[in-house]
Amino acid sequence: MAGGIVASVATVWLLRTAPEPATLDNAAPSAANSAVSTPQPQPPEAEIPTREQPIATQPPLPPLPLLDDSDEWLRQQSSALVPSALRQQLDLWLASSDLLRRSSAYIDGLARGQLLSNIFPLTAPSDRFISHTSNGSLWMNAGNYDRYNATVDLITALDAEQLVALF
Repeated sequence: MAGGIVASVATVWLLRTAPEPATLDNAAPSAANSAVSTPQPQPPEAEIPTREQPIATQPPLPPLPLLDDSDEWLRQQSSALVPSALRQQLDLWLASSDLLRRSSAYIDGLARGQLLSNIFPLTAPSDRFISHTSNGSLWMNAGNYDRYNATVDLITALDAEQLVALF
């Protein structure tokens, strides 16, 4: 207990007798402060290139049709998305009405993991699904995958850059 009292008294004494920290206002000038200060190097100014020629402007885009009148316009614009051999298949997909509304709902459904084939029907496979039984097990015929070749061929043939530009 006596040691705790001694330590407390020593702490109080040290705090009372400690010199106050110097502030910038009342600090005595030192030899370093009295010397001539050298200016800090400034970073070079950025060089901004000037154009000798005016910036080329792109021609304005043609006006978009009203939503209710957009089906024919969209069919015309879509003809350049696929090679000519696949245009007939694309025309079948674009034969319905309200193409923009339907395709927007279809894409929204895909984003949510739903296939909304009643909103935007793609071409159904022309062949029927084939299965067979072997040793008491039901097997899917490997040729069933071929039923989707026309759809996959059309989707993979889409020109992505032109599709983005159309979008």
